[in-house]
Amino acid sequence: ETTDVHISASTVMWCPTSLVFSGVRGALVENCALRGNSSDLYLAASTVRLQNCTLEAPGTTQCRLVMASLLDMVNSTSDRSGTEFDDNRSRLNISWYLAVHAVWSDGRPVPGASLSITDSSGAVVENTTVDSGGSATGLVLREASIDLDAAETFTPHHVSCAQGPVRNET
Repeated sequence: ETTDVHISASTVMWCPTSLVFSGVRGALVENCALRGNSSDLYLAASTVRLQNCTLEAPGTTQCRLVMASLLDMVNSTSDRSGTEFDDNRSRLNISWYLAVHAVWSDGRPVPGASLSITDSSGAVVENTTVDSGGSATGLVLREASIDLDAAETFTPHHVSCAQGPVRNET
């Protein structure tokens, strides 16, 4: 068991399962391509964050989660139906990055505008202020949380940006 697993900028291929984690908490796999012969990830009693990765196993199973494992995928591509759960305590979270650029109708940035983002249930998931150039970057919005029994979706998100009495919503 460890918490010091960090795999970055790698391609893992030509093995039955690209990566196997057992008893690992807080592992980070980023900027990687996983191309196992039959599956990409196997997690047993582990929590792993997959960030900016691609899962490309040719088989029907891309990820297998067992023993209350958590796979937190951020800005990573995978076939959601290719995730297998062996228990009802394992979970897959899928999230994506969002960048916002607030501008006036003439194209000038709106520095310091307030930014509020809500999910499909109306819950506020982000409350922040854009920078001096009118931008907010590094925002992470959850698309779905999936387990053996159900999938909870959080999209579409609602974005509201305001400066004084002027407000724009999408």
